[in-house]
Amino acid sequence: MKTLLVCLDFSDNTDRLLAEAKVFADGICERIVLLHVVQPGPDFTGYETGLEYSCGKTHETITLRCDQVKTLAKKWEAALGDMEVTALAVQGNPTQEILQQAETLDATHILMGTHGHGKLFHLLMGSTAQAVLQQSLIPVVFVPVGDPAA
Repeated sequence: MKTLLVCLDFSDNTDRLLAEAKVFADGICERIVLLHVVQPGPDFTGYETGLEYSCGKTHETITLRCDQVKTLAKKWEAALGDMEVTALAVQGNPTQEILQQAETLDATHILMGTHGHGKLFHLLMGSTAQAVLQQSLIPVVFVPVGDPAA
């Protein structure tokens, strides 16, 4: 079964990414998996915030994102009709989780947005999209999620 893994970060451009995923998947894929990766909290949060606060916020974020991904998947499956759409929210390093889920799901393509950060940002911080592209064994399709009119 040809599977398109769509990586969501719930930025302002999620709708554009999803629209492009529909166009890309039509006639090519039989299944779409919507993936959101929640980064784990810091190992040490400081004495002021407390571990309970940090863990509670991480759990709330995972639960919220999981619900959002499930809602999108149901909406898409109803709209697409003959294509299976599933939701997946996991916690971990985004690059590692995207690559691991692609392998586990036997995905044929990965689709993700790019934010168009500058060279200095990439030099200092790196880019999940760049790392996925460098390490992926399957085709990676990027959707520039900046303003298309700009």
